[in-house]
Formats: sequence, C-alpha cells, structure tokens
Amino acid sequence: MTVLLQNYPVVEDAYEAYLSFNRNQQIHALNEARQCFFHDYAIDIENVIAGSKIETARNLKTIGLSLSDISKATGLSLDEIEFLF
Repeated sequence: MTVLLQNYPVVEDAYEAYLSFNRNQQIHALNEARQCFFHDYAIDIENVIAGSKIETARNLKTIGLSLSDISKATGLSLDEIEFLF
C-alpha cells in the first residue's frame, strides 16, 4: 500500500486520516451511535408511511371505493386491504 501512496500525497493523507479514525475508539463509538440513530429513524419513517397507507385505505373504504381502487391508490395488496376490514 505504501508504494501506491508515494505518488499521491492527497491519498496518503486520506489514508492516514482513515487509520487515525479507526484507532480512535470514541469517534468509532460516536459513528456507531450515529448509524444506529439513522437506522432507527428510517424504520420510524417506514412505520409512519405504512400507518398512513392503512389510514388512507380505511378512509377510502368508508366512502365506498372498491378494494381494487384502494389497492391502486395506496399500493397495498388486496390481501392486506381485506385484512384491515
């Protein structure tokens, strides 16, 4: 690796920063916590979207829209919609 970096000082600096980052346990722990936060946030967003689709499906059913049209409007399968009612 050292031979490859000799001609590219910018890459060598980046590689040194990478090694330094990996040696620093506090930064490593903070990065892990950050990744967990974004993972949990993404799951929360998915749950909100799913809940919104279910609520929309129920409202559309209440006004008398067909299950097929509800499926088209919400992206839920017919089985999922039938399970709701």
